[in-house]
Amino acid sequence: MTTQYPKGAIWLRRIFYSVAAILFVLLLANILLNIVLENKIKKALDGMDSTMRIEFSTVHASIFSLSCSMKSIQAVYQQDTAGSHQHLFSFDELKIEGVNVFKWWLDDKISARKLILTKGNITLDKYLLTHPDTIHAKPAPGEIQIKNIFIHAVEIKDANMVVHTGTSNEMQWNGDIKIKNLETGNDTNLFSRHNILPGAFECTINDFDYFIAESNHHIHIKKITMDSRNNEALLDSIRCIPEFGKFEHARKLGYQSDRVSVDVEKAEIKGLDVLALLKGNVIASEVQIGKSRIYVFRDRRIKRKMDIKKLPDQQLQGMTNDVRIEKLSIPEAQLSYEEFPAEGVDSSGTMRFEKVSVTAQHVYNHPVNDSDFIDLKTGASLMGSGSMSSTTHIPLVPGKNYLVKGEIKNMDLSTLNASTVNLSLIRILSGKLNSLTFRYIMSHEKATGEIIGDYSNLRIEKLKLDSKNNKVKASFETFLQKTFVIPENRDKSVPIDKRTSKVDCQRDSTRFFTAYLTAALLSGVKNSFALGFLLPK
Repeated sequence: MTTQYPKGAIWLRRIFYSVAAILFVLLLANILLNIVLENKIKKALDGMDSTMRIEFSTVHASIFSLSCSMKSIQAVYQQDTAGSHQHLFSFDELKIEGVNVFKWWLDDKISARKLILTKGNITLDKYLLTHPDTIHAKPAPGEIQIKNIFIHAVEIKDANMVVHTGTSNEMQWNGDIKIKNLETGNDTNLFSRHNILPGAFECTINDFDYFIAESNHHIHIKKITMDSRNNEALLDSIRCIPEFGKFEHARKLGYQSDRVSVDVEKAEIKGLDVLALLKGNVIASEVQIGKSRIYVFRDRRIKRKMDIKKLPDQQLQGMTNDVRIEKLSIPEAQLSYEEFPAEGVDSSGTMRFEKVSVTAQHVYNHPVNDSDFIDLKTGASLMGSGSMSSTTHIPLVPGKNYLVKGEIKNMDLSTLNASTVNLSLIRILSGKLNSLTFRYIMSHEKATGEIIGDYSNLRIEKLKLDSKNNKVKASFETFLQKTFVIPENRDKSVPIDKRTSKVDCQRDSTRFFTAYLTAALLSGVKNSFALGFLLPK
């Protein structure tokens, strides 16, 4: 007797069997896809040029989610088979979502919606970063299996990066990176840095540390955020940290050098071309540096390094990459400069600059026309008394001169004792600098110009060291022998031509630009009313 099923039950049973069959086929296809895909990936990696080697432990693909993941990714990018210089990459997992598997199979092109790399370690060799021309791609025999890559979104999560020199780490950081519309070009060396073309870039970097080996300083930034879509970057808590102590610093280098400590609250960069920055070009509309504290120490007992120092225009013109910053400003900073004298007293002198402000316009290294120059304006309170202001025009075209002009006014000269007593053996008992205006031209060889002074009630005493190296008042005869007799008053009651002096200073090319600026100013001060010896040389 044949069992009769209702028509509805028959259709349900057919649908059930059909769905089961489809699921079975899909599951089988998914298994086969993993086998085929793993083989495809291995062949693609074997067919790549010899500069890149990539390995992984397992691969898994899903037809249902159109995704592919690989575990324990290891990659090596090297200059040659000897591997003397290598970039190393490792990630716990690589996951590709929305991958077009058929396009890969048919056209050897990878297209995907998202690529996620998690928990990575990236170690870059500085030699390969600075010598790109020495890297030669050597394709393996046969066809290159990956012709092009396009990924709509790339995320690198929790990555640690180190740049090393072979003997030490120069730079390191931890953070996350997001890239939009990442595409490779047509170069046969698929993964060369010039062949990777991001459409948009966003990153958050924590605990960035860069070691300047030439001067033994660390640059540490607590957090960096950049976004190419908003054209901005924020650097939070910037510090310059010396590797060694005050007196050990120069001894380790083997020559006289500034030991610099810097604390900056934050720095904001607006109008930043982030994609140009990835290529080494700095293009921005404004850089604003927050509250800053700067401390500089120099031990003049250590011999100087007598090499030629470049002026700012020479340094800018020597840069191969583009620098174009429309405005750079530091609204508020404090600067302390401490110096240990080459001989004499066994203690240092300090100059303090408070309420420092700096604004620079048109910081370029490739000027638009011959009239371009950097307009640098500064202001400060010297030793907490009076005010200083200056404007410096830094030329951007070879052969042009610098222009420096400004004024120091309403200053209690006795505040300079923190510097002059130990560095010059001069104690200022009283005195007020009503005004000191200056204007001079600086070439690469010498500075010329003039200053006009106005001071009153100036009384000083000369010191000397006794047999126990203590500072004591010098005799009147010794004072006359070692300095000029300085008029107590030379204010506006004195004709201006009697208070005007010429700036005439030959540049010492073995000293830095700041020393040239100071020496030019002091040449006029000394010629005017013999106050130049009050400041350290």
